[in-house]
Amino acid sequence: MKKKAYLNLFQDPLSGKRIKGWIISPDNFIEHPQYGTVYFLDWQKKKSEFPLVGDKTWRNYRVELEVFPVSRNGYLGVNFHVQPDSSACNFHFPIQESGRNEAFQSMCIWGKSCAWKLYPESQGYALLPSGEWLSLCIDVTETFSNLYVQNSSKPILTLFDLPFNCGGIQFWSFLGSSYFRNLRVTELLPATARLAFDNPWKIYNKLGVIRKWRVTMPQKSDFGLTGIPEILFSTEMKWLDVEGDRRGVINLSSLFPGNNTKASVFAKTIIMSDKKEKRTCRLTYTDRFTIWCNDKLIFEGPPRGWDDPGRETHFGGRLIPDEFEVKIALNSGENIILIRSEVTEPWGWGFWMRVD
Repeated sequence: MKKKAYLNLFQDPLSGKRIKGWIISPDNFIEHPQYGTVYFLDWQKKKSEFPLVGDKTWRNYRVELEVFPVSRNGYLGVNFHVQPDSSACNFHFPIQESGRNEAFQSMCIWGKSCAWKLYPESQGYALLPSGEWLSLCIDVTETFSNLYVQNSSKPILTLFDLPFNCGGIQFWSFLGSSYFRNLRVTELLPATARLAFDNPWKIYNKLGVIRKWRVTMPQKSDFGLTGIPEILFSTEMKWLDVEGDRRGVINLSSLFPGNNTKASVFAKTIIMSDKKEKRTCRLTYTDRFTIWCNDKLIFEGPPRGWDDPGRETHFGGRLIPDEFEVKIALNSGENIILIRSEVTEPWGWGFWMRVD
């Protein structure tokens, strides 16, 4: 990777010395017989408040650090663009036995909920050695981020469609422990950052993606499970006007951060047609999803939770463009598309739809 001299934003070798600037300071240092003093992130003892540094003035920056996995299970990673409520973007990888290609992937976190189902296009592989320090480098911009592993000259993956455009960084772990050392954060000039990969959603920008919806407030999980509730169109039901992100994804995790485990919503939109005709609706969704067109049930998708049958058939239940399709019969004039979306687990909630 080409090195350039940038403004140094923060640096800490994590050798146990008190360094100013931390928002949440690392406080669990050990004396290693081979590596000297290192910071030890112990998942068993440190289940919250991982070391955090940086603020909203950090927008375009490079993060460099080294990690040495200790446990052989769980996940390790780095949060970036961390928000005051702990929401963040994230890169992480599983801790496995050595000498094999490991999947580095991304997710986003809203409070206590993560949304890796909504960002599956950002996954790459790197060969990780056995019993060695791993070098990670993350180039963070306001709109995308590249990940380098083991001093590679090219990124192994790109994270698109960042939900946040500024914020600090934080060590991250899920059921895994590791040593950390040599943290350095430097300013990154936007002109020097380039996308490592093509955005797989880009081609769909002008292909009939439905971006504007009206969405109900979250309801109980069984709301509408057996059909359209009568109360749905009464004055008692509150609706929100919602627009999809740059991809057209309706990100319910972000919209309802307090309801990301068990809940359901209804959403509706209008499709105009000059004549009576049949068209093709292409879609993707998380968890559970049902569609009606002009009050007629046209699609009841398979459940896509972690323990549901066929989850891996569709890439772990994550959002993939044009993953499912259904024929819809449209009348001349206005046609009401009504959907029911239910979240069953805390790993991302949303949907995406287009009509040819």
